[in-house]
Amino acid sequence: MNCHLVIAVAALMAIATAPLQRHPVKLRYGVIANSARNISSLPLYTAQRQGFLETGGIALEIVPLPGVEHM
Repeated sequence: MNCHLVIAVAALMAIATAPLQRHPVKLRYGVIANSARNISSLPLYTAQRQGFLETGGIALEIVPLPGVEHM
């Protein structure tokens, strides 16, 4: 019985870590240069510095956008 339990736990662990072993999902996030220094971008930069995005399988690319003066 214990052998079956160990095999079941090992299988569940393999299934749970399978998404992390795949290629990360690439996301492009556009920011306006003046808004990038705002307090609202703090969670994004914190997640990048702490490695939360890489742990979650996300490759984030920050793309600069032209501001209002270019419209």
